[in-house]
Amino acid sequence: MTGANLYNYILQIFKRTDKSTEVYTAIADTVMDMRSRMLSDDFSTVSAALTGASTIGSYQLTLPTDFGHLIGDVLIKDTAADDVYFPLRRITKPEWDIKYNQALASAVGNRLTGTPTEYCFFGGKIYLGSPVDKTTYEFKINYTTEDAPTYTAVTATIPFTDQFREVVKAGTLQRMFREVGNYPESDIWGAVYVDGVMNVIANDDFNRDGSTQQMNYNGV
Repeated sequence: MTGANLYNYILQIFKRTDKSTEVYTAIADTVMDMRSRMLSDDFSTVSAALTGASTIGSYQLTLPTDFGHLIGDVLIKDTAADDVYFPLRRITKPEWDIKYNQALASAVGNRLTGTPTEYCFFGGKIYLGSPVDKTTYEFKINYTTEDAPTYTAVTATIPFTDQFREVVKAGTLQRMFREVGNYPESDIWGAVYVDGVMNVIANDDFNRDGSTQQMNYNGV
């Protein structure tokens, strides 16, 4: 659905025409919430090569600016030899602090460098273990994007509305009735929204199940 079409669809229930800016903001918030709950493939991508490991002894990678959620583990390749290694194994920050504490040495020569085999995610950074022993490694990740969208009447397509327009409508109405202080109506649409999202997630899980030959097409 276009932005204008979805707006008119929502006004069939909400009625008020003096809140168009707030309606489009509520649509954006609903789409972001659906992304987060569903880990939708529509917003999944493979990163470009991550920056941060450009010198020997480096151990931190910078995440993409639109990073939302990590999918799987960190991918590693040696570009000089065209060697592709197994993905890095995730550990906790306390584990990293114990196993790779020498990475914090000020002098690079005192760091135990090598081919990274593990990583942890902490403070918006990826910590490698071990610190790199050469500069030809390339690191990539699979992730969901979380940049805040902006929708208007001229937006060509609002995400999720091709299949799940009722879910987007319900989430938007929940937010709009809360905006105007109609909390009972907000609670009603909030329940409809959560139920709709859970049905979509359940159907997605069913469709990913390799043991069945059936497919659920209707997400609501």
